[in-house]
Amino acid sequence: MTTACRFGNEVTPAENPDPITGYYLMRPQRVTLFVKLHTETSSRQGVHPAAQVPSPIGDIISNPAAAIFQDGLVFIGHSVPERQIDWLPTLLDEQLGLTTNGNGSPFIAWEEEKCLRQHFFQGSGLIHQDQSTSINGLNTRGRIELDLTFYHTFAGTETFDDCQTSLQAISECYQNSAACLGETQSEKEQMQTLQRERFEPYVDAGIIDLSDFIQIEAMGYEVSYE
Repeated sequence: MTTACRFGNEVTPAENPDPITGYYLMRPQRVTLFVKLHTETSSRQGVHPAAQVPSPIGDIISNPAAAIFQDGLVFIGHSVPERQIDWLPTLLDEQLGLTTNGNGSPFIAWEEEKCLRQHFFQGSGLIHQDQSTSINGLNTRGRIELDLTFYHTFAGTETFDDCQTSLQAISECYQNSAACLGETQSEKEQMQTLQRERFEPYVDAGIIDLSDFIQIEAMGYEVSYE
């Protein structure tokens, strides 16, 4: 088993490079947004520009994407200046099939301890080493096909109503930075930017408005790369 290191925006393979590590084309083709409100039995859906995959997947995966093979996993990602480096870990099988499935730890959604937010991701795909090309000055080893779902849930520790105070606070922060958490105006503005990155795609798509925030039970998107 060999390993690889990444410095800045460049993937540097080990002395005996493995057959996977390198750059791959990852072209987003479709992005479908969905929101599940507590008061409704089915999810609302909307479309989003494929070239603007929402955060955080849009922050993690670029085109081309860096793929590093290590310990039976392929780590897909790219460097973003001045931000923490993130990767999407995926299992690799003998046919170059990819499977990813994971979740983050639940944490307090706002200041209400009874309301917890948690994120989940799952997907499957395939590495195609069928055509090498050069893009943005980088030589690729092929392309990665991946259907990926990412979503957040909001859940009360006892009932969903435990989250309404937190979701209302998020709505107010979304509209006015003065209502955001933070000790300084700069911290408040950073918090507002974070909430807008998270919720704005759904508002812009017309599947929720500000009055719906207090009923959001789950929200996320499906993105297909080819």
